[in-house]
Amino acid sequence: GNMWKCFSCGEGGDIFDLYKRVNNCDTETAYKGIEGIYDGQTPSPAKEVPSQKETPEEMRIRTNNANMNIIHGLDDEKGRNYFIGRGFSYEAIKKFNLGYMINDYGNEVVTIPQDNGSYIERYINGKNRYQKGETGLFICDGNRSDILFICEAWADALSLWELGYNAISVNSTNNYRKAIPYAKKETKYKAFVIAFDNDEPGEKASCHLLGDLRKEKLNCIKFDYKQMKQSLNDINDYFTSDKEELRKACD
Repeated sequence: GNMWKCFSCGEGGDIFDLYKRVNNCDTETAYKGIEGIYDGQTPSPAKEVPSQKETPEEMRIRTNNANMNIIHGLDDEKGRNYFIGRGFSYEAIKKFNLGYMINDYGNEVVTIPQDNGSYIERYINGKNRYQKGETGLFICDGNRSDILFICEAWADALSLWELGYNAISVNSTNNYRKAIPYAKKETKYKAFVIAFDNDEPGEKASCHLLGDLRKEKLNCIKFDYKQMKQSLNDINDYFTSDKEELRKACD
């Protein structure tokens, strides 16, 4: 879809976002610069891009400023329709503070808060996403279950919560280690099920996490996708396709 994403810092966007990032410029300059490239002109030299590292105070200020612009997911029709379209209930949208906003690039996004004060921006149109701040955990708990599912993406964790389970998501396979201290701390769970995506990166991260959790003497297994009739990519895909088949597999 002519979009790009950096899997290290989580930034992404279109060709204009990329030009702005590389050249450290505003939107108007990016449009002129790209127009110049297509007209055969030589664009201005790139400026030095500032460091992406933020101090805790800078992150707090930026996050607070963004939160002032976030509309609750139930209070905006587009945000509400996005979450309902993913199979989620009004109760879930309200409980986990899912939101909607126009981001810094003028794009319509939904927002998913994480446990460290940062949040995910997910495009309403398209699959691109931004990570605002350090990647954290998305925690969906409160159900009467002593099993915790550890998922890759926020939508997977929320899907399992809708079925009555407790779940967290690490929001990136590179972030899987953050599930370990959480699992050690939450002594109310007697076992853990790793349900990362049904693909090669998900399988690789699952194996690493499985080994690390067992080193901590925690009872854990991997979710068995082979028991499913269909071959889909992740838990939310199964949730929107056949809730009862997913529930049976989880049980």
